[in-house]
Amino acid sequence: MLTAASVPTPHALTAMAPMEVWGARLGDLRGVAVDADGRVWVTDHARGRVLRLDAPGHSRVVASGLRGPVGIAFDRTGRLLVVEHDAGRVVHVSSAGAISVVAGGLRYPRWIAVAEDDTLYVSAQDGGDGDPYDESRPGVVMALGQAGRASVVVGGVRDPEGLAIRDGVLYVAARGGRPGDDDPIVRAARGGAGPVVELTDGSIRRPVGVAIDAAGTVFLTASRLVLPDNHVAGVVARLDRAESADVFAAGAEEPQGLAFDRDGNLYLTEGSSGRVMRFLAPRVPHLQPLPASTSAPAVTLAGTTDAEARVEARSGETTSHTLANDSGAFALPVPLAPNAVNHVAVRAIGHDGAGLLSHAATLVIVQDSQAPILGLDSPPSGALVRGRVAIRATAGDGGSQVAKLEALVNGQPLALAVAPPLPAPTAVASAEWDSAVDGDGVHTVVARATDRAGNVTSLSRVITVDNTPPGTFITGPERTTDGLRFGFGGADNLTPSGELLFAWRLDDGAWSAFSSATTATLAPPAPGSHTIQVKARDRAGNDDPTPASLTFSVGPATLAVTISEPSPGAVVPAGAVVVRGTVDAGGDDVGVTVNGWPAWLQRGEFTALAALEPGATRLVATAVAADGRTGRAETPIAVGSASPTLLVASPWSGAAPLTVRLSLPRDPQIVQIELDTDGDGIVDVTTAALEDYAVVYSQPGLYVVRATVSDAAGARTTASAAIQVFDRAALDALLRARWSAMKDALRRGDIAAGVSHITQRRRADYETAFTLLAPSLPQIDAILPEISLVKVRNAAAIYRMRRTDAGVPKSFEVRFAVDGDGLWRLEAF
Repeated sequence: MLTAASVPTPHALTAMAPMEVWGARLGDLRGVAVDADGRVWVTDHARGRVLRLDAPGHSRVVASGLRGPVGIAFDRTGRLLVVEHDAGRVVHVSSAGAISVVAGGLRYPRWIAVAEDDTLYVSAQDGGDGDPYDESRPGVVMALGQAGRASVVVGGVRDPEGLAIRDGVLYVAARGGRPGDDDPIVRAARGGAGPVVELTDGSIRRPVGVAIDAAGTVFLTASRLVLPDNHVAGVVARLDRAESADVFAAGAEEPQGLAFDRDGNLYLTEGSSGRVMRFLAPRVPHLQPLPASTSAPAVTLAGTTDAEARVEARSGETTSHTLANDSGAFALPVPLAPNAVNHVAVRAIGHDGAGLLSHAATLVIVQDSQAPILGLDSPPSGALVRGRVAIRATAGDGGSQVAKLEALVNGQPLALAVAPPLPAPTAVASAEWDSAVDGDGVHTVVARATDRAGNVTSLSRVITVDNTPPGTFITGPERTTDGLRFGFGGADNLTPSGELLFAWRLDDGAWSAFSSATTATLAPPAPGSHTIQVKARDRAGNDDPTPASLTFSVGPATLAVTISEPSPGAVVPAGAVVVRGTVDAGGDDVGVTVNGWPAWLQRGEFTALAALEPGATRLVATAVAADGRTGRAETPIAVGSASPTLLVASPWSGAAPLTVRLSLPRDPQIVQIELDTDGDGIVDVTTAALEDYAVVYSQPGLYVVRATVSDAAGARTTASAAIQVFDRAALDALLRARWSAMKDALRRGDIAAGVSHITQRRRADYETAFTLLAPSLPQIDAILPEISLVKVRNAAAIYRMRRTDAGVPKSFEVRFAVDGDGLWRLEAF
């Protein structure tokens, strides 16, 4: 189907491609050339000019004063070469329009082509005087070397016109040898050697311009094309490999030169109309992604291009083709050379092969149907191993290369060190497998290599592992009359727990000898922090590589307690009073109460909000350590009347970040409230009323909030509140340790030690329950599994315990609370 031009023309120019007018009424145009930047250059024969077109409709004169310019071309360096027919020479035209002679003394030269080695080929008349436009005179094609010497390459042709070079072959548009003969396209070897061949089917009349596309198809302009049922005038013909001419475009006014740009678009000059036409090549085929390698004998190229374009894929000597549908989509099966690197070039030819050729989309696909070569170097089959086992495999693939190397033990992949990085023609993979992870017994090691085409090779080995070490745990310490007692235990997959041996050491000292004893009693070490380690050994002699470790602190015989606020003899109001002080327990867990009210501790400092009755004369701070040591301090005070102001904090303790809401009772006499939210003595907020004022404490710590109230009479009173913000992780660790310590004691049957971790008011109830459960206490972990923290609020921490009974999942609440002596203990579970 011939497509009409996008701009109306006097002659209905039609073509097998979309087209546009690039320039019009530019003169008596002949030659055309396209530079590396896509700019179009043409010659105006009658006016002696060279013009450049940078865009449609945008032209400018580069050079003038030339004598009958016709042919135009660029050499490899980008020099613009123009043939002056009337001056008998070839000139170089610079970008500024300067003219310099390249070769002279030629007999009416017309067209020019430049070879890859910059040899110039020029068509001209063959000597003698006479009419330069006499078409009956013989002509020649001459080669002009870099030294400027001319030699005849093709002689005896009549009226030679346009020239083109492709793959070392020179194409010449010419007239028949005698009037009435067919007008051929002459094809000759560029060096002049070999026969001259005429390509014609007898239909071409008066050919002029010649251009060759990227696939080697010859395009030419001619006065007309004689078809069996019609004579088509003003044609651009397409001469395919079958050497038959087909109409590409028709209706041109005196068609002259042809030139392709790098994208496959074709440019035509018309002599009488002075037009430059551009015929648009199809879009480069857009291909959907394909793998770089495949084991399949063929691949299907899917993509899009212009509607109804012929799509050709060339790989080696094989060409496959298909037709894009009316939306431009196509799917083209392409056979691949087996076990080889296939370079595929995909192009579109408009109008089902009758139009122009697109730029090529290229891809490289490796066809590889051969699996990699694989060797499993270690361990050998049937080996008995223990500890860390070296696994090593080598693989090679000369086709698509090794893409993946794997080593698996019992189906589980190992982390491999592979050298060189994949993909690679050969590679070595190595790993260390910790055989203790999978336990003793028979195991299977598999090595697997995969190439980029997806071919897989596998090898396997069966080995036996016998080296699982036991695990160890330690409990305590418990204070006895002889010192501190620690308990040992362990578990092993083969050795019964009762047959394990244990060794221990204190503070990185020497290990004791292994023995079957499951406890050790140490004379009280010096005050400070200490660490005891225990490791178990099974019957095979495997030692626990990660000994159980327990860090504990030994404090002074008595606890040192001081009260720093209020000062001795201070007069305090009745009601809630902030009491501060310090306690030194040597790092041990300790609880403090002030006049029976629990205090909060932070790094050896305590704060309590004690409720004092009028008439009280002293403050008493009592400290109790978890191991039973005690200490106390007291300071005299005087208690006055109750403060009219009560500062309410809700909640008054919790985990960071903690939002606390502060409130004071409404009083019309209050004119100003100065609020210090963190006890640093700096007023943070000044307000006339305080109701549900939110403060966010993002960091753990003890905070004393003070509200100084001024009334209308100028009187000032202060109300205080103590806020404890816990480090959630630290509190969780402390309470989990309580839970574990209780279970450890119950597991070994020590009910009294176990219930010591329960609040005093609930201790008797749980002691009775555990006594009834005594036969089951060795399996206490099945009854009381692990717990997870839910929330912390005021003096309580709520945990969740999950357990499955008879296949039914259940959830239980576990509650910790601050006991009457200030220590955290279990309250309910």
